[in-house]
Amino acid sequence: MYGFGTSERRASVENNLCFDRHPSEEVFEEYCFDRLPEAETAALEEHLLACPVCAATLQTLDEFIVLMKAATAEYKQSAKASSRLLQFPGKARPNWKRPGLFSLKTSGACAAGVVLVCSMAVLLLRSGPPRLAAAVPLSAFRGGVASGMTDAPAGRPLNLNVDVTDLPTADRFRLEVVGARGQGVWSGDLPQARNQVSGYLPKGLPAGAYWVRLYSSSGDLLREFGLGIR
Repeated sequence: MYGFGTSERRASVENNLCFDRHPSEEVFEEYCFDRLPEAETAALEEHLLACPVCAATLQTLDEFIVLMKAATAEYKQSAKASSRLLQFPGKARPNWKRPGLFSLKTSGACAAGVVLVCSMAVLLLRSGPPRLAAAVPLSAFRGGVASGMTDAPAGRPLNLNVDVTDLPTADRFRLEVVGARGQGVWSGDLPQARNQVSGYLPKGLPAGAYWVRLYSSSGDLLREFGLGIR
């Protein structure tokens, strides 16, 4: 459940407004419900223009909210139609041309609609909102030496953010994730944005040890990072 408007949540949002990297889940939620302050809203929207990963995350959350509102509205409308039919028992029923057949079909359709919408709403509420991607910052000391093993959650979408500040400027890089034994797991040809390269893994990774490797467009290995999924 979302606790919008609390002082603790507001402080959490303000502390995570570092849009050189991907904003936190709280920031996206506050933005979708129009609770983000004007200055932070402008900063987030500027970031969204340059970051396709965050734009996709926001679209996913928006679609979930729209679907929930539509399911709720459809349920209310179907329930209201069914209640109107039940208000005409016996002789008080309106004089339709074929009252028996019409009322039977209409009430049956309304009942089916109510069941369908209720089922959809229950499934959505049980599954909860789509899990937003976990941002995984990957940085290296000068000279390309990785700053140690980086941990990330298992079974959750991941944004792998590689710092390329010390590397020569390039339009594109290749990012690769391999298993502990060197087997390929994921790869992508990615642009550079604001001194970082971001790779989005929508299905995340199973628990285990991995290596994240950054290559130049010509295939030269530039960075290598250890990644522990737990």
